Amino acid sequence: MNDSPSLVRRDGYEPEVQTELAIDFMKNASATDKPFLLVVSFGPPHNSYELVPRKYKNRYDIEKIRFRSNCMSIPEECLDPVWEQRETTRDFYALVASLDDMVGLMLQTLKDLNIEENTIVVFTSDHGDMLWSHGLLYKCVPYKESALVPLFIRYPGAITCPRKIYNPISSVDLLPTLAGLTGWDCSYKFEGNDFSKYFCSSSPVEIPQEEVFFAMYNPYVFRNDFPVPEWRGIKTIKYTYTETTDRRTWLFFDDEADPYQMNNLAGNKDYEKLKVDLSRRLHSFLDKIGDPFLDKDGMIKSFNVGKGWEF
Repeated sequence: MNDSPSLVRRDGYEPEVQTELAIDFMKNASATDKPFLLVVSFGPPHNSYELVPRKYKNRYDIEKIRFRSNCMSIPEECLDPVWEQRETTRDFYALVASLDDMVGLMLQTLKDLNIEENTIVVFTSDHGDMLWSHGLLYKCVPYKESALVPLFIRYPGAITCPRKIYNPISSVDLLPTLAGLTGWDCSYKFEGNDFSKYFCSSSPVEIPQEEVFFAMYNPYVFRNDFPVPEWRGIKTIKYTYTETTDRRTWLFFDDEADPYQMNNLAGNKDYEKLKVDLSRRLHSFLDKIGDPFLDKDGMIKSFNVGKGWEF
């Protein structure tokens, strides 16, 4: 911290402390003419959910919480007793509320320092939590609750027409898009796409991307009766499509007709033609990134032998 290897300890709730440090950094950085990059990586909303301060919990009446229609009970033998559904959901909401407050403080600081017009702000996450949807609690699955995350980009000096983008955008698109927003003329070919010109358009324009790739490279066990395999998939505007390493369709949903993903179309013969097309598009991604689509042991052997990687 501050270019020193010395450990710094602070008392308090982690996001509040991080926000204090971030605001101090912005104040110091804005005192110079140099541009700055600040990355604030909040831990919440992550378990352990109950550690959120009471002042945030008190914003929610635990008895008025309404659950998503795809929420299902989890067998007691498959769930740590500490996770009670109503309390845990309230605590998750409280964690999100705390981040809303912290982001608000940082945005206000940009305004107070008179640098908000020329500062790009990105808010996103690496995953969501299932919170009892489909009888699961955590992440690592292609269901919406786990795999779809928020992405907000704010740049008043260049993005002057607010809009919602419904086409899928992947985390690998962030770096080239941010490079485009900063005007960085970089000859390096990034993975992902630069959508900056679409964001900065004076009129709403949809980005020309129909699908993104997502994957899980390790098996994961939430519950003894629901082992999560290694999988690869694509998300389009309309569909979620995934396969397991034996090249079989695993989870396949029409997200428009079935927004809570309750009807798995993997075994539905009426969708065979569409499955073939989505599978072709998925394997095009796999070929592009050089993914042999093997199980965990096979992936390790493949990279060790083929590319000399060390694990």
